[in-house]
Amino acid sequence: EDWIEDASFIRLRELSVAWALPPALSRRIGARSSTLVLAGRNVFMHTKYTGLDPEASYTGQSSIGQVDLFTLPLPRTLSVRLNVDW
Repeated sequence: EDWIEDASFIRLRELSVAWALPPALSRRIGARSSTLVLAGRNVFMHTKYTGLDPEASYTGQSSIGQVDLFTLPLPRTLSVRLNVDW
């Protein structure tokens, strides 16, 4: 029982914010409309778990439970995207 701990957590898995660019700016580049999108994956996690990631497991889905050996946390990614309607 010394190695068993509560692995409950709250995670913001995905977040995206879109901004429709002004029509004058879109026309300046020859487009009808354009949208700037900022997105992030695995942006935030709150847990009292002392390991790297409560979802990561050495054994995958198993009947013996989670084993936190040789695991890596899920990567945090941020992206910027420009959608253009020609």
